[in-house]
Amino acid sequence: MADLLWLEPVGGAAGDMFLAAALHLGVPRDELTRHLGALGVPGWRLEVKDAEASGIHGLHLDVEVEDIAVAQTKLRELARSLGIEDRVTIDTAL
Repeated sequence: MADLLWLEPVGGAAGDMFLAAALHLGVPRDELTRHLGALGVPGWRLEVKDAEASGIHGLHLDVEVEDIAVAQTKLRELARSLGIEDRVTIDTAL
């Protein structure tokens, strides 16, 4: 029987927090990186470090991007190809 994690993020879920939680639960970092790389967005890397807030331990994850304009263009193309461009907001103020 495969392990199963059921999520119902009623208010949504921040991508960086979700990825950090997945790593903390045991998803292998190299496997996660490989799957994210299949999205075709160039020039990024994951920065992961231990974190603690109010006595709660976990991981903090940042997605570091070399060229934000290129990444934004690729993300728009990906959203368009998935037919979800109307539901995706890309912050151009970064």
